Amino acid sequence: MKPIQYVLFILWLVILACFILGVSLPIATVEKFIFFENEFSLVGSIIELAGEPSGQNVLLLLIIGIFTFVFPIAKLATMFLQIKHYGKNWQNKMTRLVETVGHFSMLDVFIIALMVLLLKVRVLVDVIIHSGFYWFFVSIVLSIVLSFAIKQLRKKELPQPLDNEMG
Repeated sequence: MKPIQYVLFILWLVILACFILGVSLPIATVEKFIFFENEFSLVGSIIELAGEPSGQNVLLLLIIGIFTFVFPIAKLATMFLQIKHYGKNWQNKMTRLVETVGHFSMLDVFIIALMVLLLKVRVLVDVIIHSGFYWFFVSIVLSIVLSFAIKQLRKKELPQPLDNEMG
């Protein structure tokens, strides 16, 4: 393995750890009045929605499941393969898949922002953000950094076109 692969792989492991912490640790606590308190995580939300399958719950389950789990995990898996096969045929379908999936996995940021916004605007509701939110946020930011680094390294590795001089 090349030294750059070790650096990329370490960053990938940090992203994976942050992602796991982000989806499993509590993201927020919602307090209504003084008496009611509800703490939730992304994994807990999925389990709760799956436990009560109604039309709206199934739709939310699909949206949260696909954009918070499926796309980010697919992106992590393809980035791992790119790091493992560093410099070997980087202009392939897998590379384009990572870039495409990366755009859709950004919707997880939107989902969390929307959840917090909707909870904040309700009367007599207080939302306390927990560490899961920050771990998840860090995993998203570092994932963007790693994707950008891989893209830049791929561009650097591409053969440069020859200059055609006329004269």
